[in-house]
Amino acid sequence: MTKNYEFHEWQYNLLDVDDFSTSSKSRLRFWYEHIRKNCHDVGDILEFGVYRGSSALAVALILKQLGSNKKIYAFDSFEGFPSYSKFDDLENFKNRKYFSEKFFRGYLEFKELKNNLTGISSFDSDSIATSGNFSGTSLEILKKKISYFQLDNIEIIEGSFEETVPEFFDKTPIKISSCNIDCDLYDGYRITLPYVYKHLNKAGYIHLDEYFSYKYPGAKIATDNFCAQENILPTKQKNIRKGEFERWFISK
Repeated sequence: MTKNYEFHEWQYNLLDVDDFSTSSKSRLRFWYEHIRKNCHDVGDILEFGVYRGSSALAVALILKQLGSNKKIYAFDSFEGFPSYSKFDDLENFKNRKYFSEKFFRGYLEFKELKNNLTGISSFDSDSIATSGNFSGTSLEILKKKISYFQLDNIEIIEGSFEETVPEFFDKTPIKISSCNIDCDLYDGYRITLPYVYKHLNKAGYIHLDEYFSYKYPGAKIATDNFCAQENILPTKQKNIRKGEFERWFISK
């Protein structure tokens, strides 16, 4: 196999690579666009919450196809969800400090539909999502995918964020071009945001995957608390499709 990093669609589908084409409707398409536009600038790329590597592989392939020397650092415990914070309790959607009445009604509609489909009436952060607590992840399978695509620009950081994030930033003199925070829970956002923002380039981009979520209240609460401390505001992405969830990001 030649290293032109151009593969067939069936290979991407089989190996669960997110659609990173320029015509993609992926929820991460704005992040991919930022990476393309800044692929030769200073600064690497980080992702927190890798799961099976769908988006990390997409980013690595984008970089290779564009001839960029950037790396993506992929952080995950590869053990599913850690322990929950009180801010991850779904009852937090009632808190008007963080969630509007309109948002709360959307959450109730989502919950009711899921109840009708599954017959389950009581949900928590462990069961509200289709993927459950993400225990179906596999580091070994991800490594096989990386090997198949012959990628040398993904560095996996395995372990709990509480341990790996402070250690990584203490030992790694890194500048960050962009980042995807996709760790769902309050503590993941609380731990990662201060480090990422501190090392983020001017005009850098942080995709907040769960900032608008009917499943994970803790992500928005942690983000809003951080933004209040830094006197900054998250930004709502423009050009959202009709009926699509809002997409939010932080930029410097």
